[in-house]
Amino acid sequence: MGPLEGGLILLIVSDAVLAAMVLTLCGRPAQALGSLSALTGQRAEWAAGRLTETDEARLLVLADRLCLPALAALFVWSFLVGGVVAAAGHVVVPGLGG
Repeated sequence: MGPLEGGLILLIVSDAVLAAMVLTLCGRPAQALGSLSALTGQRAEWAAGRLTETDEARLLVLADRLCLPALAALFVWSFLVGGVVAAAGHVVVPGLGG
């Protein structure tokens, strides 16, 4: 596998990981509380199980507010990755023929 193929695989995998993160954030925000608590500086409280119901509700509101921007970022990233992969299909790689 050459550097071109490795880079394309990395782009595709990054797109899949971003999609999983965004769909988790939007579809099951309670599963993303750990990451959200790290963003807000409450990771230690979350890890120790000391988040209050108010803090959890605040984090769920944050997840709701981040959903649309995250979906927009996923759309843009997927569009760019698709364009790169499609363009790479037309690149002549020396030594591979064509």
